[in-house]
Amino acid sequence: MSSEVICIINRYFPPYRSATGYHADQLALFIHEKTKQQVLICTQRHDRRPQPGYGHVKVKTVRSAYRGKNILLRLIENFFSAALLIRQAKRESPGHIIVMTDPPFLSFWAAILLKKHRWSLWSMDIYPDAFSARGLIRENHPFYKWTKRQIQKHPPEFIIALGPGQAKYLKKNLYTDGPYVLCPVGIHNTIPDLPTANGVSQTDRRITFGYFGNLGEAHDPQLIITLAQKMDPERHRLLLCVTGSKSSGLYSSMKDKPWVSFVSTDPIHMSQADIHLVSLSQSWTHICVPSKAFSALSAGSAILFMGSTDSDTWQYVMEAGWHIPTIDDVELFLKSLNRRQIEEKRQKALVLSRIFSQKYINSFDHILNRIVNES
Repeated sequence: MSSEVICIINRYFPPYRSATGYHADQLALFIHEKTKQQVLICTQRHDRRPQPGYGHVKVKTVRSAYRGKNILLRLIENFFSAALLIRQAKRESPGHIIVMTDPPFLSFWAAILLKKHRWSLWSMDIYPDAFSARGLIRENHPFYKWTKRQIQKHPPEFIIALGPGQAKYLKKNLYTDGPYVLCPVGIHNTIPDLPTANGVSQTDRRITFGYFGNLGEAHDPQLIITLAQKMDPERHRLLLCVTGSKSSGLYSSMKDKPWVSFVSTDPIHMSQADIHLVSLSQSWTHICVPSKAFSALSAGSAILFMGSTDSDTWQYVMEAGWHIPTIDDVELFLKSLNRRQIEEKRQKALVLSRIFSQKYINSFDHILNRIVNES
């Protein structure tokens, strides 16, 4: 096996809580166990504490220059932080660099600065497409087309895509017809079913819905808001543990609804929800593949999905969930829902969870083999 160092670049890495950081760490641990070599991690330092190292990784950091909420300043910071991270990795002369997509512009700077280096892209989100989906820039804008053209001229060696739909999107819209590895990301550890957690009772026979995780630009809060409004408090309840750019308004709108509970990040709550809510705005189809869907399956929960039926999320979970085209369908869905349907979907969720958990591990094997065999 090659003795060349493998590097992973991402904005976040443990101990900082982040879904992308979690998966970067899981891949690094896998590579270390297989090769007995430390994996180089290039990440950002978000405060003055030193970023700790672990036995399986060697951590190099760059400082985060701006952490405020001004969109323009954040874009500028992202642009230059991405360049600094790529340069930091390049200085260490690794044999292969896995470039993730946070901060944005990482793939752009990789195409510019890594022309003589081996690199692959792990597309947690797709840029600059995400900027267009968010409405920050038009696809016909010269800067948008220029950044995309740089990546097209110097594409990655291979792509780690979150699903087959995303892989096809990348091949058609951004990169080349090169190889890809499918890696369905999510928290794949099955969560035990305990009777209580932080005062939320598992013996409550009401149908329990839950939303856990990020509610950002790619997601529609109206699914949660409409569901809470249409619920019958005698039959339904809602558990919320929400972060992200659209979360603050959500919390204020739920304060007068006693059938809605705000819970902690204790993972036990995830298994207490019969049905997890997952939404993906149409403009974000394939640009983002919400990992919370896989986390829901691992909790043994069914899924209510609002988004495109062509999305990888729905194609992955359709056996364990329900699809609603718009929020106008929420009331009818609630009225038709019964316990027998839910239990059937939850059983299928556990089956799918085992399948995707194995696919997740297998994808790491494919990633390592591709890096080593083509070195």
